[in-house]
Amino acid sequence: MLAMPYAAKPLIPNPAVKPLNNAPLIA
Repeated sequence: MLAMPYAAKPLIPNPAVKPLNNAPLIA
């Protein structure tokens, strides 16, 4: 569920969102 909001924020170049978005993608 948390992967949804994080996956929708890849458009914003954020150093903090990149690692967080990588975790749900691998999980």
